[in-house]
Amino acid sequence: MGSPLFKNIKLHLQNGNTFEMKAANNSKENIYIDAILKNKTAHKKNYITYDEIMNGSIFSVEMSPNPNITLGTEKSSRPYSMTQE
Repeated sequence: MGSPLFKNIKLHLQNGNTFEMKAANNSKENIYIDAILKNKTAHKKNYITYDEIMNGSIFSVEMSPNPNITLGTEKSSRPYSMTQE
């Protein structure tokens, strides 16, 4: 997941759900993701799934001027790949 280019975005989906992403403290200086919350719960993955979008989640991304070098470093944080062992 890369740094968002916006502070807030809402997608009103055809199924009636709403997907929202908020980027608190997003600025030219705060280019690194410090923490991610999905529906107010810590989100440790480096990606968002199609189902998370379509089910109408709210993602809050806390931005920082310094990288969080521990965020998303666990093997379980990576998206599935047929080439990973």
